[in-house]
Amino acid sequence: MLEKKRIWLFIALAFGLTWIPGLILTLAGMRYGDALSGFYLMACMLIPALASILVRAFTKEGFRKMGWAPGFQNGGWKWYLAAFFGPTLCMLLGAVAYFLIFPARFDPSGAAMKAVLSQAGIPEAQIPLVMGVQLIQGLLIGPIINVPFTLGEELGWRSYLLPKLTGLYGQRKAILLSGLVWGLWHAPMIAMGHNYGTGYWGWPILGILAMVVFCLAMGSFEAFLTFRTGSVWPAAMAHSSLNAITATPVYFALGANSPFVGPMMTGLIGGWALLALAILCYLRSGKEARADGHEGDV
Repeated sequence: MLEKKRIWLFIALAFGLTWIPGLILTLAGMRYGDALSGFYLMACMLIPALASILVRAFTKEGFRKMGWAPGFQNGGWKWYLAAFFGPTLCMLLGAVAYFLIFPARFDPSGAAMKAVLSQAGIPEAQIPLVMGVQLIQGLLIGPIINVPFTLGEELGWRSYLLPKLTGLYGQRKAILLSGLVWGLWHAPMIAMGHNYGTGYWGWPILGILAMVVFCLAMGSFEAFLTFRTGSVWPAAMAHSSLNAITATPVYFALGANSPFVGPMMTGLIGGWALLALAILCYLRSGKEARADGHEGDV
């Protein structure tokens, strides 16, 4: 019973600290892309960790089992490789599928990215070099450089909420419940236009539902990494990699591309590989939990 109370208190704090200012800012007219929205989004990424710390302090739970250990034992390093390269591979497979289905929308010159760099004041002659450097940085440095922010989320979702749900309901239900909570938590950001924009049919409900599906998929992968290593670091790395590369296909797309379709992983076609990976991780989690009786302590 105490664990359930801790779960609900964590959810109340995480949602309250995110939704209340988000609602105020949205009603005030702020939209994604405004200067203030960037600060709000960065602050939001730290709130799940803050909520978990507050619950640990309020309920005298303490700060053990936070998942700080790297989890390299028993071949744990391979899950770091999966965290590092998995999102990038899913992004590439999703983009390839999208552009094969819609070949007229593929722009190998990357004109959209060139336009962004040009607006940033990069000399035209240097743009190809800068494009190459930025793409390489996103692929190879992105999984590391964003970890301080993604850790702010993962200390809440995968290090605190997931193990508690797992202890109560088992791995499979914990994956679904934590993914659902994670997706709904994004509601104010989606209402502002993050990922899906505004003004589309069904705004913002359709976007929130799409985000829930995306978080269920990505959450399944991150939960699997957490179960296998008992550490929060691989999930934070996978999340960091996702944030670094998820918009890459847009830079090579022409015309109006629906975010609900692709080429980004938030779309149905752009995200097909991530969905397949999520199903595999979900099924493997249940299978391995029954085989060894381990429910994934963090």
